[in-house]
Amino acid sequence: MFFSEKDLTFEIIGVYKISRDKNIHESTPRQYSSLSIRLMGNADFVFGDKTYAVSGNDVLYLPSVSQYKQMTENETIISIHFITYNSPPTAMEVYRFEEIDEIKGLFSEIYDTWASKKQGYKYLCTSLFYKLIYLMNLASDESSVANSIFMRIKPACDYIHHNYKQEIISISELAKMVYMSEAAFRKNFKKVYLVPPNKYIRLLKLETASAFLQTSDFPISEIALLSGFPDTKYFSKEFHKRYGVSPKDYRMKYNKNQ
Repeated sequence: MFFSEKDLTFEIIGVYKISRDKNIHESTPRQYSSLSIRLMGNADFVFGDKTYAVSGNDVLYLPSVSQYKQMTENETIISIHFITYNSPPTAMEVYRFEEIDEIKGLFSEIYDTWASKKQGYKYLCTSLFYKLIYLMNLASDESSVANSIFMRIKPACDYIHHNYKQEIISISELAKMVYMSEAAFRKNFKKVYLVPPNKYIRLLKLETASAFLQTSDFPISEIALLSGFPDTKYFSKEFHKRYGVSPKDYRMKYNKNQ
């Protein structure tokens, strides 16, 4: 948890309300972190070897000097950009709160205060931000549980990342690999990765296909196979569902070699 260190010092450098339709973005390293709440819309973030699905009312922490890829759809967020002076960057984190109204209210109040630019607004925003961190800290025990679950299912996750392009992966076999029932494995996997295992595997395949379409001249049928889709028609359907365009149109838009 980025706020688990004692005596953290934050400096807010900007607060923004951002609205986007469909957007695909690859970040470059930046010197500030951000904490945002999703007021509406959905997004997927690829950070390292993990994919995070983020939806309405989720709070997302993006650490400084990190690189990630995001795919957003019809989103509106409030994002607080800040510098942490005495804590190293950690991993991306997603938080979900059962009682969201107070959290959402604090984000809105921080945004309105920052936008007002009235005398002393930075002091008030900083005070409200610390209150926000305090509320998030109350939920830190849940994240510790999630980390314990991750270590338990990690062998199955490693297997997915090594084999998703070569074979059809059985969720039942993954569950046996970590000595869980299939129902328990599905439940625990979603706690860690925020999406069911089948969707996570499909997202990995689609990310691979996206990279091939952007950088190679392989035929689309071959890209489907290389990404783990033996059926080209099914691949095109899932790709369109994920990115909003056909593989052919996606290549024309993003492949600079075309």
